[in-house]
Amino acid sequence: MAALRLYDLRGSKEYSGLDSGIIRILDALIAVYAKLLAGLIVVVGENAVVKFKANVEVEGRVYRRGDIARLPLDKLVAFTIAGLVDPFESVASLG
Repeated sequence: MAALRLYDLRGSKEYSGLDSGIIRILDALIAVYAKLLAGLIVVVGENAVVKFKANVEVEGRVYRRGDIARLPLDKLVAFTIAGLVDPFESVASLG
């Protein structure tokens, strides 16, 4: 039921109700996942190459704003949605 509701509401740009924050996160998740599937994000093994936009501690290691590092794919999605990192995009994404 929840999935159907979100699916229906995603098409409505004017919607600003209770689910609007969840829809925004869902849209961001889909955008990152689409780029991953299309090979547009630089991936090394099971990690994406990212640039940190803020100071962040990940598994006991501190990354500073501007640091470039490899980040596990599960963290890539969460950190990108939160605005903490920008994934490096492959040359193919430059079109």
